[in-house]
Amino acid sequence: VILTLENHVSVPQQKVMAEQFHEILGDHLYIPPKDSAKKPLPSPKELKNKVLLRGKKLQEDDDEYEEEEGKEVPSSHLPIHPHLSALIALPSVKLSSNIYEDMQTHPQDGSPSLSESKVQTLFDAHAPIPSYTAKRFVKSYPKGIRQDSSNFSPIPSWLLGVQSVALNFQTADEDLDLNHGLFRVNGNCGYVLKPPTLLGGIDPRASPYPRFELHIAIISAQYLPKSEPSKDIVDPYVSVEVFGVPKDEWKQKTRTVKDNGFNPVWNEPFKTRIYAPEVAILRFTVKDFDSTSSNDFVGEFTIPFASIRPGYSQIRLNTGYRHSPDESASLFVRIAIDPIPPTPRPE
Repeated sequence: VILTLENHVSVPQQKVMAEQFHEILGDHLYIPPKDSAKKPLPSPKELKNKVLLRGKKLQEDDDEYEEEEGKEVPSSHLPIHPHLSALIALPSVKLSSNIYEDMQTHPQDGSPSLSESKVQTLFDAHAPIPSYTAKRFVKSYPKGIRQDSSNFSPIPSWLLGVQSVALNFQTADEDLDLNHGLFRVNGNCGYVLKPPTLLGGIDPRASPYPRFELHIAIISAQYLPKSEPSKDIVDPYVSVEVFGVPKDEWKQKTRTVKDNGFNPVWNEPFKTRIYAPEVAILRFTVKDFDSTSSNDFVGEFTIPFASIRPGYSQIRLNTGYRHSPDESASLFVRIAIDPIPPTPRPE
């Protein structure tokens, strides 16, 4: 568990905070070694059952304490009490315009926070963030003007190797579905290991050739619920979409079947090519077509490309306001994945 501290209390009260962390968390509190800035973070396996504090920390060269009659007296100018500073496992740092310099100067346990706007800027600029996130823990978060608790797409953050993408979990939408889909592979518990590409600090957008051809046949659906109890029988259609690197982004949809939520049949095939399968995510969405207003959400299912099993599948949909697993509603599909031989380089 990582606790990010939004620290606005006085220096004396910060000492009280440190005492309370010790008292309440006990052995679960991870206390970093004094030379933690020069060492890589322990692995997630080594940090199991630990609570890590993330926030501001004093620099090593700060003259934070004076000894006076055996008592530790914090200097008045300090932004943080040394007792609390000693508990910070992930000290806050800021990225500059020179990422390569940051990789040399930032402490190895340093942890910057990036707003969604900053993430998008770095993503569009092809900044070498994957090299940075291969060594350090980074968090991204929604911009402050999202007062309606709407979300931002986690895809750019994931493609840059950002480990912690903060989303508004009270809002069930496409972005949160992608998050649930990614972490579904481990039962939505714990962490998902980044692919070797990002672990090695390589931008997954660098893949020059398609590696797979994905064939999807949307066959039928069963027991689709109404979008709302007061609504008429649904007029369902299915959209299928791939999220990932820009070359992999793709979306298609079936025709609409009128007045049939019980067993609508489409039998429609689609295909697309996948360049970066290790970061691609597939999403099925069923909607209720409406000619006079926006189409209502009926159900969805999201899964990483690497977890897809070829063949016929009965996909249980997530439905309702909270996009919860439905005991009955399902989608019947057929999926085939064909490897594409590497394109020979010209001699």
